[in-house]
Amino acid sequence: MRLLYVEDERLIRESVAKQIQKMFPLEVFTACHGEEGVELFKKYKPEIVLTDIRMPVCDGLEMTRQILELSQDTMIVIVTAYADFEYARSALQYQVHDFLIKPITIKSVQETVCELIEMVKAKNIDRDNKLQIQISDMLHGLISAESLFWKKQVILSGCRIQEYQKIGGFTPSDSGLILYAVKNIIEELLELKKQKIQYCLISESYNMFYLVFYTEYFHSTMQTQQIEYQIKKLCEEMVDVLENNLFL
Repeated sequence: MRLLYVEDERLIRESVAKQIQKMFPLEVFTACHGEEGVELFKKYKPEIVLTDIRMPVCDGLEMTRQILELSQDTMIVIVTAYADFEYARSALQYQVHDFLIKPITIKSVQETVCELIEMVKAKNIDRDNKLQIQISDMLHGLISAESLFWKKQVILSGCRIQEYQKIGGFTPSDSGLILYAVKNIIEELLELKKQKIQYCLISESYNMFYLVFYTEYFHSTMQTQQIEYQIKKLCEEMVDVLENNLFL
């Protein structure tokens, strides 16, 4: 998870960013004004943004407006002096998450960031659940090619994991264990993250799963062939690790 902190006062910026990195397992990026903040946001897509309001070049409100035009899911907190609070309230039209009044304390930053992290996690779970439903609908022919989902996503490869054999029968508990095992193996073997490739594992029944690789980006023919080769090797390694209990 990533956090962008925008503050024009260098000592405050460096001190707060350092404390956030100590307290949370986050990638923290800093900017000295809104224009730099927008550029960093475009490059790193942080889920959380903390920003001062009064800054040179581009203030926090204008930066907030530009960021939310790029992503409605970003959690933004405005840091403002009490004298500027009425001005800062105009950010409510952009649906900012919260305000912090200067001088901010480490405790207030910790509480706010902790709350934001939990909200981002909840959003991610909701998004992943919706994605699984959409891909499952695609597999069963229940979603049209004209849907908004397919205008943003490109399916690269898919496979079916089936025929899991177990002496004494197969139970729903076994299904959960298989899902957990396959996800962990994929995370260990997957090198496709560098190319922004994602995957979705769907439980079709107690002993059959679909594994789908997809991306939001279009690639050249050569890139696509390289990615398909990597996916094939990944699946072969996964079968070896699972000792052929799963068949692709």
